Amino acid sequence: MKGDFSRLTFQPRQHYARVLQQQGRPQLDADWNEQVAILLHRLEMMTGDLIGDAGSRSGAPVDAAGFEIGPVPGEADNFTISRGRYYIDGLCCECDEDTTYVEQPLPTGTKPDRDRISLVYLDVWEAVVGPLDDRALLEPALSGLETTLRTRIVWQVNTERLSQNHDARAPDFSALRAESHELAGGLRSHRRGMMRVRLSGPPVEAGRRAPANPGGGHFRGPENLLYRIEVHEGGPAGQATFKWSRENGSPLLPVASLEGSSAHIAPVARQAASRLTEGTWLELSDRLDRVLGRSRTMVQVKNVDAASGLIELTASPDEGRDFKPGERTDVALRRWDQRSVPGPHGGEAGPKGMPIIEGEHEAHWLAIEDGIQVQFAAEREHHHHYRTGDYWLVPARTADEGILLRSHAAQPPEGVEHRYAPLGLFVPQLALVIADYRRTFRPLATLQEEVNSLRVELEELRSQIGAVGRR
Repeated sequence: MKGDFSRLTFQPRQHYARVLQQQGRPQLDADWNEQVAILLHRLEMMTGDLIGDAGSRSGAPVDAAGFEIGPVPGEADNFTISRGRYYIDGLCCECDEDTTYVEQPLPTGTKPDRDRISLVYLDVWEAVVGPLDDRALLEPALSGLETTLRTRIVWQVNTERLSQNHDARAPDFSALRAESHELAGGLRSHRRGMMRVRLSGPPVEAGRRAPANPGGGHFRGPENLLYRIEVHEGGPAGQATFKWSRENGSPLLPVASLEGSSAHIAPVARQAASRLTEGTWLELSDRLDRVLGRSRTMVQVKNVDAASGLIELTASPDEGRDFKPGERTDVALRRWDQRSVPGPHGGEAGPKGMPIIEGEHEAHWLAIEDGIQVQFAAEREHHHHYRTGDYWLVPARTADEGILLRSHAAQPPEGVEHRYAPLGLFVPQLALVIADYRRTFRPLATLQEEVNSLRVELEELRSQIGAVGRR
């Protein structure tokens, strides 16, 4: 998740139970955030274990089950979504009001395929919310100073057509369920890319304690940083691209107005804008882009007028996004720090980032800066799929000129983690729902009532059997 953090330290495999604060010690954002992450992880695991099983850790309370899909009369490309709750892997998805596929809070912008039966499924993830997304997070008494961020559980209902041409008028429900189960499993099983990190360059000076850095080099940056390596455009290696930031992608410049390639920055961010240099890459985004994790074509800084907050860009950030002062408050330019680096360990930076080229051993290590190099690991048996928004974090420290890694081996991305659950089958040609794949559960209190009722029935049965025996 993007934010101005020192680092993110939570690791489920360490099985920590809590964080213990000690007196007289400095307080770190990483400790506070890890405590919350520990509790949240435990709650999600417990909820998932109570509701589902190893096959499908999902379900809804029977009296408040949401996300039931139904036909919309006269609309073959649309269906209804009922209000209520649904749990996926311990995450609670809430639909506050009845809605439709087209009008849901985060619309997909696509239509179901009319030529095939479509699997309707629920996609849920955790999204970061900042002051640009919710102005109530700012305290007016602090003159617009940003403090904490929030995260929100967000969802989106999507469709995926079945590959087989099933007869919707005489469906084979067993075959439909089997294919739907396989399709839903495929949503979770993409082999995401892996990345290694090392430090290059001259070793640490004689007499200084040398950290156990992969590659034997040292970090030569001027300050402690949290590097973010993020997939910009998804796909296979060679087609996918990445971008990187020294500050976890957190620098956001709120835009007060935009006209073509001229952006006026809001007064609260003009000091930060004045530090931009020619050639810096910026990416325009609004609230919906940030929640959905969408990437936009990046543009470079051409000139900055610090007094007026005017940034002249090399090109218009996006067609049709112009707006006047007071019309938008959620649009911002995010700063990225990649640049073209010549040589065998370099790469060409462009409007869509830098190309992802996989390698092994000494092949295709890419220089980031100040000694940090990354390599997207090749795998001979399987092809990796890089997903837009996936990222890796590399904390770099000046005290020991090292980087803090969980492992020197290639690592999977740290997010964004999507969870999926099948909801049902929709037939666009007939505007008909032919299967409901939601799972429901009853409250524990009602189960106890059923147990008590069964006990009474069992005692009556025993009494009847005893009476027959005495005859």
